[in-house]
Amino acid sequence: MNQLDHPNAPGNLKIVPEDTVGLPASEVAEAEVLSAMFINADIVPTIVDMLSPGDFWTGQHSIVMDAIIHGYRCTGVADTVTVHQSLIDRHHMSRDQACNVLSRLLDRGGMVSHVEHYVEIIRKKAVHRNLILAARDIEADLLKAQDITADKATDIATKAIAGAAGTTGQSMDHLAVGLYEQLAHVEKCQNMKPGEVVGLRTGVSMLDSVTSGLDRGWLVVILGKPGMGKTALATGIAYTAGTNGHGVAFFSAEMPRRQMAGRFIAAHAHVPPNVQKGRMNDNDKAAVYAARPALESMPIYMDDFRTTPKTMSAIATRCRGLARKCELRLVVIDYLQLMVGADRRHNTTEQLDNITRASKSLAMELNCVVLMLAQPTLEDRRNKQHLDGGSGKGSGGIEADADLMLSPYRPDPKGRTKEARQQAGIDVLKFRDGEPRDVKVGMCRFNGARCCFEDMPAGYVGM
Repeated sequence: MNQLDHPNAPGNLKIVPEDTVGLPASEVAEAEVLSAMFINADIVPTIVDMLSPGDFWTGQHSIVMDAIIHGYRCTGVADTVTVHQSLIDRHHMSRDQACNVLSRLLDRGGMVSHVEHYVEIIRKKAVHRNLILAARDIEADLLKAQDITADKATDIATKAIAGAAGTTGQSMDHLAVGLYEQLAHVEKCQNMKPGEVVGLRTGVSMLDSVTSGLDRGWLVVILGKPGMGKTALATGIAYTAGTNGHGVAFFSAEMPRRQMAGRFIAAHAHVPPNVQKGRMNDNDKAAVYAARPALESMPIYMDDFRTTPKTMSAIATRCRGLARKCELRLVVIDYLQLMVGADRRHNTTEQLDNITRASKSLAMELNCVVLMLAQPTLEDRRNKQHLDGGSGKGSGGIEADADLMLSPYRPDPKGRTKEARQQAGIDVLKFRDGEPRDVKVGMCRFNGARCCFEDMPAGYVGM
């Protein structure tokens, strides 16, 4: 039976199952928002970003919203003519049906001045509705799988609730939507000024010029030998993100919270952690204490696994909660080989492969960058001056799952002179979006006072 001919929903594409009758919804608010978008086209971009078709409970309202979003994203136009044609072409309505649906909305003369209030009503009702349905799904899933681990049960519940709390109900997008988004991205790149980037800055301009910044949805792996500066590179990226107001979640299984804070103080105050522990001179002491207000204003959150299991499901749960508090753009995990797999029955390689796969999934789910540190194999540590993509210890999945792989190196980290100790480069082992060009020695440096990789000072001419 055609959905339009369903006896309980004439002209309504959403067939409501018996067990969902009576769930929270507001048909009046839905109609007012759609009507207002036809009256004032200027509000369409804002509402398209805030609501999805799945947030509308009435079937006709849901498909009209879908037609508006499709028109806006594909052509930049979502007027009555475009939506009318979309209802006919994409939703197989007759011309009379499409006219009747739109006429009922236009006759309302939507209150544009009240549209924000109506949008909030729709979002609230959708979240309440979806949470009720998610709770039913959680109950059903856990009753069917009572022998799963506590971590897995928690992951099932948090994923269901996180999905319910966000906008849901989006169907698959036509290629045209992807083409519109990509061409808009291309246009943005073409109009950038010299030095501007699309993604997160790393604090190293030459690396930014290779990647155009770390993009949303990427899994970035920093693979490095001990003492080469992989944690310093990660901390510098996190500090740069925080400086620019981006939300950062920093998980470290290697350093307690206090030491992580010391790294960020060093990045800001130019006073290394080992000096912070000793008797500082007046200038260093003043710089350390002066750093506090600036650092406290940055949306950087830390977890040293003191109370959190070292599993990706636990990290995902924390990150989903944090994403509701701030715009989470970067998740740092220090480091891969200290993490614990969800299923201990698997061997180490399988567990680490599952962790890298889950890290990539988390980046896609939260639309952020996941930055994971990793150790090389003992053999590669001893025998290779420069690592390659397959050097990751215990995991063949690192290279497969990563969008970008970086390997910092320092030719003489214990050199007698400051200049020798500052020499550094960053090998780009893999770059899914382009040519992996290395940042060679002389293009950046390791600043010991800041514990960070950074640009060479102005006027530098070579070692």
